[in-house]
Amino acid sequence: MAPDVVAGGVGGNSANEIIVIIARDGGGGQDFWDISLRHFGLKITGVALAHLQTTHIPRHLSAANPS
Repeated sequence: MAPDVVAGGVGGNSANEIIVIIARDGGGGQDFWDISLRHFGLKITGVALAHLQTTHIPRHLSAANPS
């Protein structure tokens, strides 16, 4: 659940930065695109971690191996 919250928060932050960049100078400036791109990468990482959290079951916790 935590990676979903992180991905949502960072995604919202990234979207907000893009909107501000475009509204301020038409998107032509180089002010905050690097920060927005970094946040997009963090969002992708959060989504990947959420996927791993829901699909990966460690072998020692598996029902097929109760020992």
